Amino acid sequence: MNSITRKTLLAGAVTAISVCAQQSMAQPVLEEVIVTAQKRAQGLKDVPISMTAFAGERLKNSGVENLAEVSASVPNFKVSANTIRDTISMRGVNSDLQSGGDQSVGIFVDGVFRGRGVQSRFAFVDMERLEVLRGPQGTLFGKNTAAGALNITSKAPTGEFDAEISGLHELEYDGYEASGHVSGPLAENLRARMYFLARETNEGWVNNRYYDSDDPQNEEWAGRLSLDWDVAENVTMGFKYELYDFDNQGGPFEVVATSDIPAGLAPISTGILESLGIIDSRIDGTTNIGAGVESFGGYVAEMDEGTSYFLEGDGREAAVKLDWLTGGGTLTAIIARSEYDFERYNDADYGPLAVANYYDAEDYQQDSVEIRFSSNSDGAFEYLAGLYYQGAELYAAADGQFWVPSVVGALGLNGVQRINFLDQDADTWAVFGQFTWHITDAVRLNLGGRYSEEEKEARQAAFLYAKVPGTEEYRPVDGTQLPDPVVAALNPLIEMGEGAHDNVLKLDESNFSPTASLQWDVSDEVMLYASISRGFKSGGFNATALTGDADAAVYDPEEAMSYEVGGKMSLLGGAAELNIALFHMLFDDIQTTQFTGNTGFVVGNAAEATSQGLELDGRWAITDRLLLSGNLGYINFEFDEYLTAGCTGRQIYDMAQAGLGQTGADCSALGINDLSGRTNQDVPEWTGSLAAQYTQPVADNYNIRILVDLNYSDEYYATPDLDENTVQGSYTKYNASVIFAPVDDKWDLSLIARNLTDEKTFSYANDVPLFPDSHFVGVEPGRTLALRGRYRF
Repeated sequence: MNSITRKTLLAGAVTAISVCAQQSMAQPVLEEVIVTAQKRAQGLKDVPISMTAFAGERLKNSGVENLAEVSASVPNFKVSANTIRDTISMRGVNSDLQSGGDQSVGIFVDGVFRGRGVQSRFAFVDMERLEVLRGPQGTLFGKNTAAGALNITSKAPTGEFDAEISGLHELEYDGYEASGHVSGPLAENLRARMYFLARETNEGWVNNRYYDSDDPQNEEWAGRLSLDWDVAENVTMGFKYELYDFDNQGGPFEVVATSDIPAGLAPISTGILESLGIIDSRIDGTTNIGAGVESFGGYVAEMDEGTSYFLEGDGREAAVKLDWLTGGGTLTAIIARSEYDFERYNDADYGPLAVANYYDAEDYQQDSVEIRFSSNSDGAFEYLAGLYYQGAELYAAADGQFWVPSVVGALGLNGVQRINFLDQDADTWAVFGQFTWHITDAVRLNLGGRYSEEEKEARQAAFLYAKVPGTEEYRPVDGTQLPDPVVAALNPLIEMGEGAHDNVLKLDESNFSPTASLQWDVSDEVMLYASISRGFKSGGFNATALTGDADAAVYDPEEAMSYEVGGKMSLLGGAAELNIALFHMLFDDIQTTQFTGNTGFVVGNAAEATSQGLELDGRWAITDRLLLSGNLGYINFEFDEYLTAGCTGRQIYDMAQAGLGQTGADCSALGINDLSGRTNQDVPEWTGSLAAQYTQPVADNYNIRILVDLNYSDEYYATPDLDENTVQGSYTKYNASVIFAPVDDKWDLSLIARNLTDEKTFSYANDVPLFPDSHFVGVEPGRTLALRGRYRF
């Protein structure tokens, strides 16, 4: 953040506070935000956690459709999309990219853990509220919350009939969306809600000249049925079943030339790539990713999927929740099954060359049971205690196809195929509890802890095959049986020179995650707190391990210890509020995924890191028509020691020229890229957001509601190796919505615009495999403009 921007934001904050202090008590009163961040309904101002809460309706009115768009307006929280899965970052720590890894930020929907990236795709379906909890949440939410948690609540069935139908047309990319729900009583003690969503994008924001298509093109749909049954006067049971399906064609990827390797020295020089129309000097909305060209060994029809990328899959989740109100509190049980499967294809050389294609697929099933008892809150002591079990099965397979004529010709073969898979079973058991002592009417002490045990067992294997010319036969290729020159030629491409492997991997670990906080109600308007908490992310296996060393495929748990002080203040008699938190976090054994620079990934632990900073957010109802809100985040993340970081493409190239090795794994082992004292991927130092909502009556029976917001991000590295050529510069994006509706809200018409100034940004970058003088980037959408109509029955 430059000095002018910082001064502007600070001046605005000081002015707002000064004006607030001079206002009379006859101001509007903000509606209290109720959250369930501590597994019981509480006001946001009573929770000793740095968190941001959004009403689902607010996000819908602003045109927000996914976590990446939400993260733009949350301090120290970022979600970026890449070719493998979304990367979720909180306070400087982000999630594993490869299939065997879990998220560092836990996602929970209606109390059900969704630890896999794909499971978060439709978490926004018919959402009542989103709570973003920053810092470790290991006690009440459990595993894989070392950096934070997302607590999502979906809309419940209503006691009265309620229905809505909505249609949207996005003009810039020819997108359509239809959604709706119907809710109400089926009987005196039974209520139901049905929801559906279908949307598509026909023309994306990157033109692929090879296939003459505008990518990405998406088709998605989802449906949910929810039931609430009053079994008895003090017993309720809820049932939820949802389905979703997605079909995404074409990737929003561009290749940019950023290195200064002299032409002719790199494997394929910048000049040659430019002549093929593969790379540009900047993001320009075009790409040329395709299956192959005759000048580079002939067009390989079997490698052409007719698109540069696709991701197709579906998922299901069923959950039953039982609440039993007793004289002393509430007994809650949640039993759930969640599953998904998908297949994906990526033209991995990112150009019109028949060099490398990559296929992968996942099949996942998860069963979970949580039983907890929450005491009443009307005494000097209150507590919550529970048990948790989760069993999960994952099968992840990848198929890399490679076509390099000079190499496969020496083998008398027609292309090389590398297959690797991970077949994993995981079981987790936990006991947890939290105790609150109301020392006085104004002081509360909270103590909690969670003890977990986790067992993982998997078969991880990698094999190499080649197709015999003129046949459909594939035969195994064992690197140990090949001549040394052939191995030397193949290894940079397939990274399996020593041959196939098939390993059985085991992991057995336990963890205790305690938390403690002290709250002081200084007055009815001010609550101060101090907390210490610990969280962890379980260890795992590298699904893409290419060596026969079983130990190298296993990585350790990631742990975090957080120290936080903060305050939550109500101002102007309830017309305004201000929340502030200062944090200091220590991370041990951070899990990292390192791209080798060729075609593989190495997964491991990156020693220690320190993250510290500030989070501030607030709201101010200036009048009953005008509401302002905003936030500011500052973070200083630093690896205390990280000697074996993944290397940049240029570092790998220089190392190979010096005869020290050919891959990023070789480079990392030599400690060439020492990131000690450096920051991490996806960590802008400053972030900030301002928003306003204004309602203007029109005539006697109508209102116009205007919503505007701006989101600022400081510059950040888009790659984990901190390549200086892949820095996304600082930017500000502006969004606006105008909603016209009658005063009874029977219907409304909306104009929704996002990224009004058409800011060109990318969310992810990495080296193009095998070509160290170029990078590919995942381009984010430009300006969008949508018309929406809704009718309520």
